[in-house]
Amino acid sequence: MKVFLRILPVIVATLLLGACALPMVGVRDPGIAQHRYILEWKPAQSARIPLRKAPSLLVAPIRARPPYSSSDMLYMSRANELNAFAYHSWADSPAHMLEPLLVLSAEHSGLFRLVVPAGNQVVTDLRLDAWLVHLRQVFESDQCRVELAIRIELNDVANANPLGSRLFDYREPCDAASPQGGMATANRVVARFLEDMPVALQAMLPR
Repeated sequence: MKVFLRILPVIVATLLLGACALPMVGVRDPGIAQHRYILEWKPAQSARIPLRKAPSLLVAPIRARPPYSSSDMLYMSRANELNAFAYHSWADSPAHMLEPLLVLSAEHSGLFRLVVPAGNQVVTDLRLDAWLVHLRQVFESDQCRVELAIRIELNDVANANPLGSRLFDYREPCDAASPQGGMATANRVVARFLEDMPVALQAMLPR
């Protein structure tokens, strides 16, 4: 017992030093600048003119489950382990930033005579629902990629009838193995989705 009491201060000191050496997980240094990024898209071509008999479309709010419903910029460096960059994030949740881009893509497609954004009370012929499955940066060995998965569903409003659905799943090599590289790649992948979506919607429209 006396021996234990003699070495007890040494044990406590060792534990305290070890604790000080551990990184403060989840604590941000206020002296380090925060970087916030946006998702944006500009159509490469001018908008197509819709037919007079083209249906109207409501773009419903994009749904996403945690952790993909936040503004965290997420990455994976181990299987099934999701983390967020400490000093890099999205300016808003990706789902919220994607909503006006879906509206823009639908408007430019020429498939609809009217495209109504979420929150509008206008009654439309069709409704576009979308789910953000994931948007993340994946690091494997010396490689990096961005993974984006979005599911869309086109619905007939009057008949409450689904006309079709599709899952878009993209895996794109990063411009650079960094948050900035992930942001640039994410914008490129989003552009691919917004250009692919009208083709899928056209195939779902009633003949």
